[in-house]
Amino acid sequence: DEFTEIQRALNASKLFKVLPSDLGRSISDLKLSVDIPNLVEKINIALEKLTPSSMEIQDSEGRWYTMSINLYKTIDNRIDGATLSFIDIDQMKRAKEAASGRLAVLVDQSTDAITIIDTDGKISAWNRGAEDMYGYAEGEALGMDVSKLVAKGDEHLMAENLAKVRAGQPVQPFRIRRLTKEGKTIEV
Repeated sequence: DEFTEIQRALNASKLFKVLPSDLGRSISDLKLSVDIPNLVEKINIALEKLTPSSMEIQDSEGRWYTMSINLYKTIDNRIDGATLSFIDIDQMKRAKEAASGRLAVLVDQSTDAITIIDTDGKISAWNRGAEDMYGYAEGEALGMDVSKLVAKGDEHLMAENLAKVRAGQPVQPFRIRRLTKEGKTIEV
């Protein structure tokens, strides 16, 4: 009905700054206040592949939304275009960013050694606890192959667990002997 169409136009105008008179126009004809790179191309891909898609976007005021591109089907089940829907995820996104920041500080300040090793066996994160335990400063450790920290005879344990990670399998806690910068063997 007419009220529903006006309400839709008002909601869209907040995000896209469109007018009720813009209803029915192609999205490519509108000047949007939201930066969505290659929007028309993304819509065309969804239509060609018959696959909906979604992505997180940010408006000009910095608010976050999940934008979904869905196929529009007619009553006789024929694809006749695409619809865009937006869900305001700003509060959730900001809460997640704040929690990530708090977690990063907690990890960095922890007295426990916390490291992140990528699937190639390279160290990509190293906290103060790891510096204290192994003797390497963060700058020395980042990018280092973790095998440099593994004691002779335990190389297979690290290789097996890295293979599991690469295969998407869970890794259970395990004991391994590691080497410090000074060459001392420690069990972790």
